[in-house]
Amino acid sequence: MNFKITRLFVAALIIFGVVIVGFAISVPHTKELTVETKETETRLPPSVTLQDTYKKGVHTYTGTIVAPNACMSATAEATLQGDIPGTESILIDVFMPQDSGVCLMRETPVTFSTTLTAPDALPIKVMVNGEVAAVTKK
Repeated sequence: MNFKITRLFVAALIIFGVVIVGFAISVPHTKELTVETKETETRLPPSVTLQDTYKKGVHTYTGTIVAPNACMSATAEATLQGDIPGTESILIDVFMPQDSGVCLMRETPVTFSTTLTAPDALPIKVMVNGEVAAVTKK
């Protein structure tokens, strides 16, 4: 009887060893995992649709920009650039703070509006969070 228990014990140890070795071989090691990153990602400039209403020397700029989610908002500020007549231009800074809350990631158009007293027919440059934007005028 003692011989049967010893044989059973040896068989159990062999099976246990095979299971442990198989598990150790099949589990991926953290050293072997690599994370693929794109080194050069081509980003398109932000796209802004802009409408200018000019009345009695005051420009009212209304626009839309596509935000990554519906929880984001946009504010704008317009300034007159250049001191010498003929070199003046209008700079519209659009600010969209990063949303830190939980929100459905679905692109949503967000509107903004700003006013500026300036001469008519000046070139316009739009920046979104410090980045030059592609402008489509209505």
